[in-house]
Amino acid sequence: MIAPAQLVADFPRLSHSARIQAVVGWALDHRAHPDLAAALDELTGLSTYHAGLVVDAARAIDDLPRLRQLAAHPSTAVRMRAWQILPLAEVSPGDYLEMPISLRRRLVSRLHREERTDVIAQLLKLELSDQERASLLAGAPPEELAAYLPDLADLVNVAAVGRRCPDLVLVQLRRRIAGAPPTVRDAGWAWVAPALKYLVLHNPTEVLQLLTTDGPSSVIPPVLSRHLGRLLRHDPKATIALLTRSPWAAGFEGRPSIRLVRNLRRSLHHLNHDDRVTFARAHVHDNFRFAAILEALPPSQRASLFHDALAGIQISTKQWAPQLLEVLPRQLREAEARRMAGLPSNNTVMGQLQLAGYRHPDEARQIALPSRRATDAEERATALAALVLTAARSRDIGEISQALRLCDEIIKEQDPVKLAVVEAIETIPISLLAQADVAPLNRLTKACSDARDSSWSTMTA
Repeated sequence: MIAPAQLVADFPRLSHSARIQAVVGWALDHRAHPDLAAALDELTGLSTYHAGLVVDAARAIDDLPRLRQLAAHPSTAVRMRAWQILPLAEVSPGDYLEMPISLRRRLVSRLHREERTDVIAQLLKLELSDQERASLLAGAPPEELAAYLPDLADLVNVAAVGRRCPDLVLVQLRRRIAGAPPTVRDAGWAWVAPALKYLVLHNPTEVLQLLTTDGPSSVIPPVLSRHLGRLLRHDPKATIALLTRSPWAAGFEGRPSIRLVRNLRRSLHHLNHDDRVTFARAHVHDNFRFAAILEALPPSQRASLFHDALAGIQISTKQWAPQLLEVLPRQLREAEARRMAGLPSNNTVMGQLQLAGYRHPDEARQIALPSRRATDAEERATALAALVLTAARSRDIGEISQALRLCDEIIKEQDPVKLAVVEAIETIPISLLAQADVAPLNRLTKACSDARDSSWSTMTA
């Protein structure tokens, strides 16, 4: 048998992991040797570091008595390592009380990780502080959790409890907010916020009912904004009623996400026209929110919702964002673009050109054709792009083919002008582009690939 002194003689040239492998391999090779116990004792006595290596060796040879011995080692690091390895069946309530706080925390984490509700139930019977008892509750059996949660609710990990026992959290939330004044309800919803996503997954009906009858002053808690899609799918009418009442842009932070628009599209058909109008009217002053609501409806229903939602609202000087103009039906879009073009703020060449792409092709040509030969490259780019965009939005094959003939005119243009036209061509649906005359586009593509000054954006557009 190799002596411990001979074993550690090679340690200076080995990494820590290699040393562990050497000690574990040595213990496994000599696990039946009568002198192994004495050799491990000798190795343990060399230093705290070597004692830590013996912990791994004892684990490998399943030496539980030695692990219990090492769990009482003077070094805190060695004790922690040994307690983490010892089977939980070897840990008694008395052992837990004798552990330092840092070791108790590691043991509690292990109990939660291994879901040892039986051991946690025993530990909850000990004389512990409220904070320590609350740290155990997240992994406690449901009956123990129900008994302690009312008194320790403000100390527990609400997210962990909600993941395991959402019904108990809902009961506690109901107790806190039912019939309470607004400040108390706000505090209750703030308490449950970390667990709300689990409650929505488990019982969206109960969550919606509580929001409707005893909701916070914000109507919809901010943390729920990411889960509105699930609520919309579960009960569209109740969820949209909350969105209508919400004093903040719940679900519409920044620009509405594609996911929210998709969920609205799945949900709005459950509402009658009056409910849709009420919902849209609450968001008409934000272009992006109003556009998201309109986009969720079939094109044939958008015009009526647009007019009814704006009934009684002065819009003669209203400037719509491009995102909203894009989702309007063609005739309505052209009419609104024509109205906006008459506003003093758009009474410039560039202002007219930027709106020309939303107008009827005949009107767009009258505005944009004179600027095709402008000395300013930005003006030329905007005019040419407008001619392509108005053709794309018309969805007329003849108009699209006529617009594509512009490609021959810009072969020798500056790269920024080519880029603007190519990006406008990208908006033409493939199904329409396949029916049009694309020979000019092919010639432009070849010219761009041969040109030395073509930018990466133009080449990849």
